[in-house]
Amino acid sequence: MNGAGAGSLLARIAWGVAGIVVVAAGIVFSIAFLAVGLVAGAIAYAWLAWKRRALGVPAREPVQPVQGRVIEGEAVSLPDDPR
Repeated sequence: MNGAGAGSLLARIAWGVAGIVVVAAGIVFSIAFLAVGLVAGAIAYAWLAWKRRALGVPAREPVQPVQGRVIEGEAVSLPDDPR
């Protein structure tokens, strides 16, 4: 270590400024990364929604009435006998 007081003070100031610059750059890059991720996610969601829309078109056709006998009721699930 250098015993000179002025040199060590300037070194501390330089390291402090460098640390602040590194932290600020990290914040800027993280915000940019988040923005890119949000835009990519929005584009992927829009593309998937557009592709899904094409799959849903046949389901919107009118349903033909069921021919034959329809039984309506409830189904009850009973646990197995523990014996």
